[in-house]
Amino acid sequence: MRVHGPAARPRPKLSRFGSALLAPLLVAACADSGSLDTTAASAVDSAGVRIVSLPGDGVDQPMEEALELPPHLRLGVVEGEEALQFSTPNGAARLSDGRLVVSESGTRLRLFDADGSFVRWIGAMGDGPREFAAVSSVGILDGDTIAVYDGRRRRIVLYEPGGGFVREAAVQLPERFTQVRSSRFFSDGRFFVEAANPGFDQPDAAERRERIAAILFDRHGAEPQILDEADGMTLRIETVGESEGGQQMRLMVNITPTFFPLSRFTGDRGGVHRWDGARFEVRRLDDAGVLREIIRVDRAARPVTSEVIRTYENEGPGSNVSPQLREIREQVLASRMYADSLPHFQVVQPAPDGSLWLGEFTGHVGGTPTRWWRISPDGELKGYLDLPEGFRVLAFEEGEVLGVERDELDVPFVVGYRVR
Repeated sequence: MRVHGPAARPRPKLSRFGSALLAPLLVAACADSGSLDTTAASAVDSAGVRIVSLPGDGVDQPMEEALELPPHLRLGVVEGEEALQFSTPNGAARLSDGRLVVSESGTRLRLFDADGSFVRWIGAMGDGPREFAAVSSVGILDGDTIAVYDGRRRRIVLYEPGGGFVREAAVQLPERFTQVRSSRFFSDGRFFVEAANPGFDQPDAAERRERIAAILFDRHGAEPQILDEADGMTLRIETVGESEGGQQMRLMVNITPTFFPLSRFTGDRGGVHRWDGARFEVRRLDDAGVLREIIRVDRAARPVTSEVIRTYENEGPGSNVSPQLREIREQVLASRMYADSLPHFQVVQPAPDGSLWLGEFTGHVGGTPTRWWRISPDGELKGYLDLPEGFRVLAFEEGEVLGVERDELDVPFVVGYRVR
């Protein structure tokens, strides 16, 4: 450890750790794709677990498929129709006929035609029946039923493909867990959450250890099954001063070494995926929580250098932060621990075809991955796809990636790029 709408636009700048990759038409050039070796060494251990070992050279090779520029879909306006004004889009999903559902935390769902024309609003905001307060995730179930998870009210709300209300159900986490970190709908209607226990059940402990769990609910948001658990962050409660009224100011400090590998979970219809970005490993568990497959990529570790640390620590709060908070931050930085190596990836996105997309670790506070690796349903590493700098992925669909881009005025647009 160490201390301390479909219209041509200007071609986006592409970046990977600060270096630009430019192509005249296709982002991921495939001229050399024939040299990509995705040969996997596969074995089954005594417990029946399939172990797939992938060569590391595939990490540095582009996919055969490529990102087409410019985007074929661009939804949003700076001023104008309310339905095209976005604030913080947080989800997108295609129905089988190509229609698109877009969600935002603080407003209703939007339904668009396949060509990007607005069709209608879906749902209503509020705390009453048939309403939702804050959309955390959206998904499309079998039969094109539209599913919404309201993270504030802990409720699932279902709608017909045309937007009519179907039903709603409350979601009750197991007693030990109080927070939902992420959520996904399986196409068969089951519901997955990555939940956390941040240690609030340890009020007298000076240090608290999070527990993270993969929890699967049935089609009615009931009968939760804890499929797997992992350790999360280590937290410490510190007294950092007194307020003007004489009350103690206490701060929960994350004392987990920065870049330290922590297991995370995501899920799709094939089961639950437990992933470790530091070891370049994804483990697949079935819907009973039994380990079925381990996929590993043999890639050399990336050391945490003094330059990496300096860059990370310089990305703190700006000048509008109070002197007291700035002093607290300096104290935290002075005692911060760092892991010896960087994670290889920081997020996993399942795709409808069973593929897994792994977003490369950026090394920046709140960084958005620009490089994504695809692992096929049969466990082959298909190479990487580079996305435009600043593009935030919402979903990988068949032959398409949907996400958010912001213009020079920081106005968000929902954008779709074809991948083929």
